[in-house]
Amino acid sequence: MTEREVMEPEGRARMVARSYLYVPGDRREKLARARERGADGLVLDLEDAVAPPAKDTAREVVAAFLAGVTGLADKGAAAASPPGTSSPATSNEFGLNGSTRSGSAPHGSALGTSPPAASNGADSAGSAPNGSELWVRVNADRLDEDVPAVTSASCAGVWVPKADPESLARVDALLSAAERAAGLPAGVMRVVPVIETARGLLAVAEIARAPRVLRLGIGEADLAAELGVRPGRDRAELAPHRAALVVASAAAGLAAPIAPVETDLSATGADLAATTRALLCEGFRARTAIHPRQVPVINEVFTPSPAEIAAARDVVTRLGAANQSGTGVAVDARGRMIDEAVARSAREVLGRAPAS
Repeated sequence: MTEREVMEPEGRARMVARSYLYVPGDRREKLARARERGADGLVLDLEDAVAPPAKDTAREVVAAFLAGVTGLADKGAAAASPPGTSSPATSNEFGLNGSTRSGSAPHGSALGTSPPAASNGADSAGSAPNGSELWVRVNADRLDEDVPAVTSASCAGVWVPKADPESLARVDALLSAAERAAGLPAGVMRVVPVIETARGLLAVAEIARAPRVLRLGIGEADLAAELGVRPGRDRAELAPHRAALVVASAAAGLAAPIAPVETDLSATGADLAATTRALLCEGFRARTAIHPRQVPVINEVFTPSPAEIAAARDVVTRLGAANQSGTGVAVDARGRMIDEAVARSAREVLGRAPAS
């Protein structure tokens, strides 16, 4: 199993995303266009992007959006049935059309679920019609209302802000009940805890081992405010806290964590690429975005270049040949030693390579 894969409860490999685009949950027009933005994952937001008076409306809009995606999948499957057994899918209020499918996201199968063999309107469970995973960021203080409302066959799971062990236990219980009520397989809804508090940071190892957790995220604005930290431009003051997520994720066998959002919308593409590369070097393998123009940069940084892929393949091939000849080490084209640790890093690069 590669760095890009985790195992689902039913035992299948799941490829993990590079980019997650936040979409305000009360903005129908943005939900309708979000699937065109190229993000591996869409996070339909009920929390920070929604004003307090609009929270209930946002929940209703997101629930309707998810129901529409699920309905299109059902209608698309029915449309593929023998003539006379059902009616074809039609467009809904969000502009989703069950008769078309844009294909998978730019990174091939870089999604939470593999696309079905036949086109049937929407992609597999947890995906939008173009293959982007659909997630929902719920409100920490409205779990009982938000979680059941968004549990759906078209939703990959929920992001839990200000996560701590107690809130994750509550989310697990709510999801279990909602899955039963919706007729979904037990455990199919996954969780991304977002570490944003001192309490969550101290319990990050426990959080990483909680049920349903796919990977960890970090909310640095909230965390910095709680800690009284005033980060500089490179946000180096928060580096130790990022490292805590990387270590906890690796120890729990999770996919590498999701890096914090760049909130400065005036940052150039080059600046965003530089900070994203730095986060990759720190051990992150995905990043959140708050504007669609950030998505292509994030995807590019977390996708290995052809030269990186070729070098990684060369390392794996050379060590494999050395192992066959009875030695545990090899030498690369530049005269550097290759052992299993080096090959492990090379296999991680290959695990993030585009599907061929």
